[in-house]
Amino acid sequence: MNETKNLETDIVNRSEILFLYDAKDCDPNGDPFTGEPRFDENTQKAMVSDVRLKRYIRDYIDEYESDEDSDTENKSKIVFYSSKGDTQTVGQRRESLSEIVDKDDSTDLLEKCIDIRLFGCVLAEEGNNIDLTGTVQFKNMNRSINKVELNPLQNTSVMKSGEEKTQGAIATNSQVPYALFSTIGYINPKTAEINGTKQKDIYLMLEALWNKINLINTRSKAGQTSRLLLKINYSDGVSKMSDIEKLVKVDSNEEQDYREFSEIEEDLDFNPLVEAVNKNSDKLDSIEYKIDETQDYENTLEFINKLKDVNEVRIEKLGF
Repeated sequence: MNETKNLETDIVNRSEILFLYDAKDCDPNGDPFTGEPRFDENTQKAMVSDVRLKRYIRDYIDEYESDEDSDTENKSKIVFYSSKGDTQTVGQRRESLSEIVDKDDSTDLLEKCIDIRLFGCVLAEEGNNIDLTGTVQFKNMNRSINKVELNPLQNTSVMKSGEEKTQGAIATNSQVPYALFSTIGYINPKTAEINGTKQKDIYLMLEALWNKINLINTRSKAGQTSRLLLKINYSDGVSKMSDIEKLVKVDSNEEQDYREFSEIEEDLDFNPLVEAVNKNSDKLDSIEYKIDETQDYENTLEFINKLKDVNEVRIEKLGF
């Protein structure tokens, strides 16, 4: 087992991430076994996994911020679990980076690979296993705020089977007509101390998550938009507000068949979250936020103003 020495970090207190984004007429996260959107039949809510969220982050950093191919001597933004180029096993990826990363040195991996600092890794190799816990963890499954009814769709394709012959096929899959997801993440200062994760890594991760949701343009994922992001910073390393991802709600008496953010935004009830912030203000240092400013969503703006009225908790706008 490779030993890792503690690295430098400027993360000293615990933080939580609350991220709301919506998906319209797409498959926000396919089930690998069925190919259908992840869906909780008991609650009738769409779901998205932590793996899907981390893939958005990795892909954005890999596309826009990675220094793997740069002339930078002190590399720090390599994405180890990259999806660029040919598909590689973990062992192949480890070998492909061997000229710039010491594949047997967990400290070198942490210093140079941002996704390992953020999310950890399990690298199994005979005689040298590396198992690192991530500084950031997202909830395993994150659900939509609203109930969803999946829409089955049929697609046709034609494949040429001979010089004069063609063969048509019909495929059936499902799309989510509209879902507003409430996702939750946790930032652990003790793990940051081990991994050397810094606040600049966290802010790049948040920027990547926000932007990649807006930018993705694959056939199954296009139609998603980032709506609200909160970084809730505690004043110590152990405090927690329970189930904050459930504190933004739609009144069940008001819930309808939503198709647009403008429709559900009017019905969102932020009051339980505001009340929780007020009740726990002595445990909080600050809350940083970003909202979708493409339009004036009055309910969301009112929520931010209510947060600003909470005593002794700084409310600051995220800088990206």
